[in-house]
Amino acid sequence: MKIEEDMQVDLEKLKKISAFMRYGVFLMVLIGVAWTLIGLVYSDAYREAYDSNLHMLWTEALESKAWLLTLCLPNFALFLLFSWYFQRLLKLFSHGEFFSADVVTKFKIMLWTKAFGLLTVWLQSTTFGYLVKKHTGIAELSLRIDLWEVFTLIVLFTVFYLLQGAQKIDQENKEFV
Repeated sequence: MKIEEDMQVDLEKLKKISAFMRYGVFLMVLIGVAWTLIGLVYSDAYREAYDSNLHMLWTEALESKAWLLTLCLPNFALFLLFSWYFQRLLKLFSHGEFFSADVVTKFKIMLWTKAFGLLTVWLQSTTFGYLVKKHTGIAELSLRIDLWEVFTLIVLFTVFYLLQGAQKIDQENKEFV
């Protein structure tokens, strides 16, 4: 009896933490988007210029800024999509759904969004290098491989695999009872 009460208290704590984290994640995304938009509108600066070629194209106005923003849009859209599904995942957690098929689906979408995000960064870097070369005749093409991003992707794949296994065990336990 004591174990069941402790488990129920722990479950309620997880629900509350998930709800709190949901608001925290929403606030951080809102701050990030506002920071980027304020930089664009008031400073004429793209603060997310992670690529030296993009920075050169932007500051020296070698290409239309609208065109450069269009090239950056897929990564920004993937960030928003990832954030949306993370919000949905935390909402499911806050309602006590930890191993449902919906949780696995949302996690899978987050995982693939992150993977496509890495690919778009590499494609953007190549495109920016080409544009700099087109205008200046010289360019440095460097595909940035952020080990933290790759490690995060590996961790997400591992958690996804474990989540699928936990979902199967949970289903077997429900069938057994």
